[in-house]
Amino acid sequence: VLSTTNASLHNAVVDALLRAANQLVADGNRPAASNLFEQLYRSRETSGVRTAAYAGMIRAAGQGALALILKGIEGTDGPTQLAALQLARAPRDPAAGQALTDLLPKVQPPVQAALIDALSQRGDLVSAPAVAKLAASRSPEVRAAALDALGVLGDAGVVPLLAESAATEAGSLKAAARRALNRLNRGPVVDALVTQLKEGNS
Repeated sequence: VLSTTNASLHNAVVDALLRAANQLVADGNRPAASNLFEQLYRSRETSGVRTAAYAGMIRAAGQGALALILKGIEGTDGPTQLAALQLARAPRDPAAGQALTDLLPKVQPPVQAALIDALSQRGDLVSAPAVAKLAASRSPEVRAAALDALGVLGDAGVVPLLAESAATEAGSLKAAARRALNRLNRGPVVDALVTQLKEGNS
């Protein structure tokens, strides 16, 4: 049926197969779901279908989900990468935060920005030093993502970096640095802000 030339019928069948595979996951039949998702993923379907199928493969993988996410993010296939980034915040594996952080220097700037956002949403504090380094990236998109994420991942130690960015950057970068400063709540943030203010006035 997947090879039919009738586009409407083809799309209806693919949608039904995706729904069936998702129901298999919900029912706990992960092997059958994974097999069905993989067939759709490896077929010549649209990018949207392949993204949904790879996301399904991740959800059906159980303890293997992190490996699929890492493989997808580090790869170059757009639909696969998109699905992996969308689900990067999901794994509860204790090793996930460090493993995702280790990918940051290996991927291109647009993926770095999306990965930083995922790490921020996960609240992976282990990623803070790597994210802080990317606040100096040549890519404005990456710098903005890093500055914004430091409001969640950083502590009082990033106050000088954020304060300088808030004072010297413009546009979205300035806004990201200010948002981060307002959200910081780990460590002696107030003391660090007061120190920064005194140094700025000296």
